[in-house]
Formats: sequence, structure tokens, C-alpha cells
Amino acid sequence: MSKSRARVHYLSYMRALERAEEHHLSVTGRTVRPFDMAPVFQVPSASEPGRVHFVTWVAQDANGNGGSLLCDCIAAWRGAYCQHRAIVRQYLLSQHKMPA
Repeated sequence: MSKSRARVHYLSYMRALERAEEHHLSVTGRTVRPFDMAPVFQVPSASEPGRVHFVTWVAQDANGNGGSLLCDCIAAWRGAYCQHRAIVRQYLLSQHKMPA
């Protein structure tokens, strides 16, 4: 990843984290996907009360691809760095479970 692209990615993360903190989002549950044991985190929706989103940590494959967080929300599907991914990233960093 180029330095300019990494900076844009980091700034997108920081903006999403600010929004997540404004909405008081947090990780409310954790499980694993049974077929590959990938960690899955539950985060409440900021816009739809009562709804939760699932953020999955996809580890690197044999080719060095992956190592990212995937969310099932509409913003993530549209390519945005969503609040849910940001709050899970912050959680993992605070637990020393994810590289900065």
C-alpha cells in the first residue's frame, strides 16, 4: 500500500472511529465462524435501534492477502470504512490482538 493510500485509509478509520464514539458504539458480543474459526464481533447499529452488525476478522491467506475486518453493514458494502469496523479495530488494538 502506498503512503498516500495508507494515509487516506487511516484518516477514514479515524473519522469512522469518531462517529462510533459519538454514537457510543462498542463490541457487545464475540463468537467464531464454525467453518474457519474466524473471530466475529457484534456491534449495535447506530442508525437502526435493535439491529446489530457483524464484523469478521479475516486473517491472511497463504498468499499474504487478507488481514482485514469485514462488516455486513450497507456502508461497508459500499466501500466505506464503517463505524462498526472502526470500533472493532479499536477494541482489538486495545487488547493487543491486531497489528497497528
